[in-house]
Amino acid sequence: MQCLAQSNITSNLMGLIHLNSDFNIATPHNWLLPTDIEVSIKDVTKDEKGLNYLVVTKLFQNGEITIINSNRMLDKDPSYRPSRSAPEKSKLSHLAKPWRRRYCH
Repeated sequence: MQCLAQSNITSNLMGLIHLNSDFNIATPHNWLLPTDIEVSIKDVTKDEKGLNYLVVTKLFQNGEITIINSNRMLDKDPSYRPSRSAPEKSKLSHLAKPWRRRYCH
């Protein structure tokens, strides 16, 4: 976040809404070894909700990439008002099913 704070983006980092995150592990990462980190904003789009950033963080050890983390962040436009229509019940039915964890001893 410090890398982004020092960048010239127009958004306030503390107000960004985290939309999603994706991790790709290229090779096993040894957290005890020195690590080089590269942070970049790969994409910025503007839509009715505001500015949508794609922030990609890459971790390197010994010159080899180990982990790639991609995050979508939204800088919400204060004038945006979502529609008030309720989501269809059938689309949410899979979320309402009970979930049970079973433990084996």
